Amino acid sequence: MSAHTYQRRVRRVAPLPAFLFGSHYFGTARPDSDIDCLATDSAEARARLRRAGFVLVYLANPASNQATRAVYESADDPPIHVALVSDVRRKLRVQQAMHAAGLGELLRDKNLAPKLWNFGLRLVP
Repeated sequence: MSAHTYQRRVRRVAPLPAFLFGSHYFGTARPDSDIDCLATDSAEARARLRRAGFVLVYLANPASNQATRAVYESADDPPIHVALVSDVRRKLRVQQAMHAAGLGELLRDKNLAPKLWNFGLRLVP
């Protein structure tokens, strides 16, 4: 996907301040890879995503202490996923630490990725 196409697609989440993460951030994206973005969770963010045509695909238990509160998905092919998180800055610090450690390829493993993220969130304040 060209840089211009990518930027245009990600702007669909605007006016949310959204940050790139996942395979596109780590440089491990394939042509059919989805686009993953992070944004701060709020009622307004959820409403804006719904108005933009995004559909809720994951909702954390409100009693849990999970960093990711909800994930919305676009109908695009490949889709754009927007993870709404409690602390964007912390999640970005974890991502930067994982990138520096060269863990991008390991995060492609759908079984291993949640464990690595949870481990990273415990290590990074």
